[in-house]
Amino acid sequence: MADNSRKQANGARSYYDLLASKYDDATKEYKWIAPEIVNNLLLPHVKPGNSILDVGIGTAQSTEAFLKAGCNVCGVDISRKMLDKAKEKYPSLELYQGNIEEGVPFISTRSFDIVLGVGILEFVTNMENVIGIFSQLTKSEGLIGFTFEEFIAKHEVQGLKVSVTAKGALENVPEINNFMTVRYEYQEVESMIHNAGLSLLEHQHFIAYEKSQERIPISYTIMLAKKWV
Repeated sequence: MADNSRKQANGARSYYDLLASKYDDATKEYKWIAPEIVNNLLLPHVKPGNSILDVGIGTAQSTEAFLKAGCNVCGVDISRKMLDKAKEKYPSLELYQGNIEEGVPFISTRSFDIVLGVGILEFVTNMENVIGIFSQLTKSEGLIGFTFEEFIAKHEVQGLKVSVTAKGALENVPEINNFMTVRYEYQEVESMIHNAGLSLLEHQHFIAYEKSQERIPISYTIMLAKKWV
Protein backbone atom coordinates (compact mmCIF):
# COMPACT_ATOMS: atom_id res chain seq x y z
CA MET A 1 0.00 0.00 0.00
CA ALA A 2 1.44 3.37 -1.03
CA ASP A 3 2.53 5.67 1.77
CA ASN A 4 -0.02 8.40 1.03
CA SER A 5 -2.83 5.80 0.92
CA ARG A 6 -1.73 4.43 4.28
CA LYS A 7 -1.65 7.91 5.81
CA GLN A 8 -5.09 8.65 4.38
CA ALA A 9 -6.50 5.41 5.77
CA ASN A 10 -5.00 5.99 9.21
CA GLY A 11 -6.33 9.54 9.26
CA ALA A 12 -9.82 8.46 8.22
CA ARG A 13 -9.88 5.70 10.82
CA SER A 14 -8.77 8.04 13.61
CA TYR A 15 -11.18 10.79 12.57
CA TYR A 16 -14.26 8.59 12.42
CA ASP A 17 -13.38 6.63 15.56
CA LEU A 18 -13.34 9.95 17.41
CA LEU A 19 -16.51 11.19 15.73
CA ALA A 20 -18.58 8.00 16.04
CA SER A 21 -20.33 8.75 19.34
CA LYS A 22 -21.64 12.10 18.10
CA TYR A 23 -21.78 11.50 14.35
CA ASP A 24 -25.56 11.23 14.00
CA ASP A 25 -26.18 14.39 16.04
CA ALA A 26 -23.46 16.31 14.20
CA THR A 27 -24.74 15.38 10.77
CA LYS A 28 -28.24 16.50 11.72
CA GLU A 29 -26.90 19.82 12.98
CA TYR A 30 -24.99 20.44 9.76
CA LYS A 31 -27.86 19.23 7.55
CA TRP A 32 -26.16 16.22 5.93
CA ILE A 33 -28.76 14.98 3.44
CA ALA A 34 -26.78 12.65 1.15
CA PRO A 35 -28.32 9.44 2.63
CA GLU A 36 -31.80 10.81 1.97
CA ILE A 37 -30.87 11.75 -1.62
CA VAL A 38 -29.44 8.27 -2.24
CA ASN A 39 -32.54 6.61 -0.79
CA ASN A 40 -34.83 8.69 -3.00
CA LEU A 41 -32.85 7.78 -6.11
CA LEU A 42 -32.41 4.07 -5.45
CA LEU A 43 -35.53 2.89 -3.61
CA PRO A 44 -37.70 2.87 -6.76
CA HIS A 45 -35.28 0.28 -8.19
CA VAL A 46 -35.12 -2.15 -5.24
CA LYS A 47 -37.09 -5.33 -4.67
CA PRO A 48 -37.57 -7.39 -1.50
CA GLY A 49 -34.68 -9.78 -1.12
CA ASN A 50 -32.19 -7.60 -2.99
CA SER A 51 -28.65 -7.66 -1.64
CA ILE A 52 -27.13 -4.26 -0.79
CA LEU A 53 -23.46 -3.53 -0.13
CA ASP A 54 -22.97 -0.20 1.66
CA VAL A 55 -19.29 0.79 1.47
CA GLY A 56 -18.49 3.37 4.12
CA ILE A 57 -21.67 2.46 5.95
CA GLY A 58 -20.69 4.54 8.99
CA THR A 59 -23.54 4.57 11.50
CA ALA A 60 -25.89 3.11 8.86
CA GLN A 61 -27.71 6.34 8.01
CA SER A 62 -28.55 5.04 4.52
CA THR A 63 -29.67 1.65 5.76
CA GLU A 64 -33.09 1.87 7.42
CA ALA A 65 -35.04 2.47 4.21
CA PHE A 66 -33.47 -0.57 2.52
CA LEU A 67 -34.16 -2.81 5.50
CA LYS A 68 -37.79 -1.68 5.51
CA ALA A 69 -37.93 -2.51 1.79
CA GLY A 70 -36.96 -6.10 2.62
CA CYS A 71 -33.35 -5.94 1.43
CA ASN A 72 -30.37 -7.74 2.93
CA VAL A 73 -27.67 -5.20 3.81
CA CYS A 74 -23.95 -5.83 4.17
CA GLY A 75 -21.77 -2.93 5.33
CA VAL A 76 -18.06 -2.13 5.25
CA ASP A 77 -16.35 0.72 7.07
CA ILE A 78 -12.81 1.67 8.02
CA SER A 79 -13.86 2.68 11.55
CA ARG A 80 -14.65 -0.02 14.10
CA LYS A 81 -16.43 2.50 16.34
CA MET A 82 -18.73 3.61 13.52
CA LEU A 83 -19.57 -0.03 12.88
CA ASP A 84 -20.33 -0.52 16.56
CA LYS A 85 -22.88 2.33 16.38
CA ALA A 86 -24.41 0.82 13.23
CA LYS A 87 -24.76 -2.55 15.00
CA GLU A 88 -26.43 -0.86 17.99
CA LYS A 89 -29.05 0.64 15.68
CA TYR A 90 -29.58 -2.37 13.43
CA PRO A 91 -28.44 -5.65 15.06
CA SER A 92 -29.26 -7.72 11.97
CA LEU A 93 -26.67 -5.97 9.79
CA GLU A 94 -23.76 -7.97 8.39
CA LEU A 95 -20.74 -5.74 9.03
CA TYR A 96 -17.02 -5.82 8.26
CA GLN A 97 -14.15 -3.50 9.08
CA GLY A 98 -11.96 -2.78 6.08
CA ASN A 99 -10.44 -0.24 3.72
CA ILE A 100 -11.99 -0.39 0.25
CA GLU A 101 -8.73 0.74 -1.35
CA GLU A 102 -7.03 -2.41 -0.07
CA GLY A 103 -9.82 -4.53 -1.50
CA VAL A 104 -12.36 -6.47 0.52
CA PRO A 105 -11.16 -10.10 0.63
CA PHE A 106 -13.87 -11.08 3.13
CA ILE A 107 -16.54 -10.53 0.43
CA SER A 108 -14.46 -10.71 -2.76
CA THR A 109 -16.22 -13.85 -4.02
CA ARG A 110 -19.69 -12.31 -3.62
CA SER A 111 -21.71 -9.94 -5.75
CA PHE A 112 -24.59 -7.64 -4.87
CA ASP A 113 -27.69 -6.24 -6.56
CA ILE A 114 -26.79 -2.72 -5.44
CA VAL A 115 -23.50 -1.23 -4.26
CA LEU A 116 -23.55 2.11 -2.40
CA GLY A 117 -20.81 4.59 -1.61
CA VAL A 118 -22.25 7.61 0.20
CA GLY A 119 -19.84 10.28 1.43
CA ILE A 120 -16.76 8.13 0.93
CA LEU A 121 -15.21 8.67 -2.52
CA GLU A 122 -13.90 12.12 -1.60
CA PHE A 123 -11.68 10.35 0.94
CA VAL A 124 -10.02 7.73 -1.28
CA THR A 125 -6.69 8.28 -3.02
CA ASN A 126 -7.67 6.55 -6.29
CA MET A 127 -11.34 7.04 -7.04
CA GLU A 128 -11.21 5.33 -10.43
CA ASN A 129 -9.78 2.18 -8.84
CA VAL A 130 -12.52 2.17 -6.20
CA ILE A 131 -15.26 2.53 -8.83
CA GLY A 132 -13.69 -0.50 -10.50
CA ILE A 133 -13.89 -2.43 -7.22
CA PHE A 134 -17.55 -1.40 -6.88
CA SER A 135 -18.16 -2.79 -10.38
CA GLN A 136 -16.47 -6.10 -9.52
CA LEU A 137 -18.78 -6.46 -6.51
CA THR A 138 -21.95 -5.74 -8.50
CA LYS A 139 -24.07 -8.37 -10.20
CA SER A 140 -24.75 -8.23 -13.91
CA GLU A 141 -27.53 -5.68 -14.44
CA GLY A 142 -26.97 -4.44 -10.90
CA LEU A 143 -26.78 -0.82 -9.81
CA ILE A 144 -24.06 1.34 -8.29
CA GLY A 145 -24.99 4.55 -6.48
CA PHE A 146 -22.36 6.90 -5.12
CA THR A 147 -21.71 10.52 -4.24
CA PHE A 148 -18.64 12.69 -4.68
CA GLU A 149 -17.68 16.19 -3.60
CA GLU A 150 -17.47 18.61 -6.50
CA PHE A 151 -14.55 20.83 -7.44
CA ILE A 152 -15.92 24.35 -7.89
CA ALA A 153 -13.47 27.02 -9.00
CA LYS A 154 -13.39 30.09 -6.71
CA HIS A 155 -15.50 28.41 -4.02
CA GLU A 156 -14.00 29.17 -0.61
CA VAL A 157 -13.79 25.49 0.30
CA GLN A 158 -14.35 23.53 -2.89
CA GLY A 159 -12.00 25.67 -4.95
CA LEU A 160 -9.16 23.38 -3.87
CA LYS A 161 -8.76 19.99 -5.53
CA VAL A 162 -7.26 18.61 -2.31
CA SER A 163 -7.49 19.99 1.23
CA VAL A 164 -7.19 18.77 4.84
CA THR A 165 -10.55 17.33 5.89
CA ALA A 166 -10.48 18.30 9.56
CA LYS A 167 -8.46 21.52 9.41
CA GLY A 168 -8.89 23.46 12.63
CA ALA A 169 -10.41 20.51 14.48
CA LEU A 170 -8.99 17.78 16.66
CA GLU A 171 -5.42 19.11 16.38
CA ASN A 172 -4.32 16.79 19.17
CA VAL A 173 -4.61 13.78 16.83
CA PRO A 174 -1.59 13.92 14.47
CA GLU A 175 -2.96 11.28 12.07
CA ILE A 176 -5.84 13.56 11.13
CA ASN A 177 -3.45 16.11 9.64
CA ASN A 178 -2.97 13.59 6.81
CA PHE A 179 -6.69 12.99 6.23
CA MET A 180 -7.50 14.75 2.96
CA THR A 181 -10.63 15.54 0.95
CA VAL A 182 -10.26 15.15 -2.81
CA ARG A 183 -12.66 16.88 -5.20
CA TYR A 184 -13.57 16.11 -8.81
CA GLU A 185 -15.25 17.72 -11.77
CA TYR A 186 -18.30 16.00 -13.21
CA GLN A 187 -16.58 15.11 -16.49
CA GLU A 188 -13.73 13.38 -14.64
CA VAL A 189 -16.11 11.08 -12.78
CA GLU A 190 -18.25 10.42 -15.84
CA SER A 191 -15.10 9.22 -17.61
CA MET A 192 -14.25 6.92 -14.67
CA ILE A 193 -17.71 5.35 -14.89
CA HIS A 194 -17.33 4.61 -18.59
CA ASN A 195 -13.79 3.28 -18.08
CA ALA A 196 -15.22 0.78 -15.57
CA GLY A 197 -17.63 -0.52 -18.23
CA LEU A 198 -20.67 1.00 -16.55
CA SER A 199 -23.55 3.00 -18.00
CA LEU A 200 -24.55 6.24 -16.28
CA LEU A 201 -28.32 6.27 -15.76
CA GLU A 202 -28.88 9.42 -13.72
CA HIS A 203 -27.04 12.13 -11.86
CA GLN A 204 -28.10 14.93 -9.54
CA HIS A 205 -26.30 17.92 -8.04
CA PHE A 206 -27.30 18.93 -4.51
CA ILE A 207 -26.16 20.79 -1.40
CA ALA A 208 -25.02 17.94 0.85
CA TYR A 209 -24.33 19.81 4.10
CA GLU A 210 -23.11 23.02 5.69
CA LYS A 211 -19.45 23.08 6.68
CA SER A 212 -17.94 24.57 9.87
CA GLN A 213 -19.37 27.26 12.12
CA GLU A 214 -19.63 29.54 9.05
CA ARG A 215 -22.25 27.16 7.57
CA ILE A 216 -20.68 27.11 4.10
CA PRO A 217 -22.82 25.12 1.62
CA ILE A 218 -20.96 22.11 0.18
CA SER A 219 -22.06 20.73 -3.18
CA TYR A 220 -22.07 17.05 -4.07
CA THR A 221 -23.14 15.02 -7.09
CA ILE A 222 -24.83 11.65 -6.92
CA MET A 223 -24.33 9.17 -9.75
CA LEU A 224 -26.47 6.11 -10.52
CA ALA A 225 -24.79 3.64 -12.86
CA LYS A 226 -25.67 0.19 -14.19
CA LYS A 227 -23.47 -2.82 -14.82
CA TRP A 228 -24.62 -4.77 -17.85
CA VAL A 229 -22.24 -7.78 -17.89
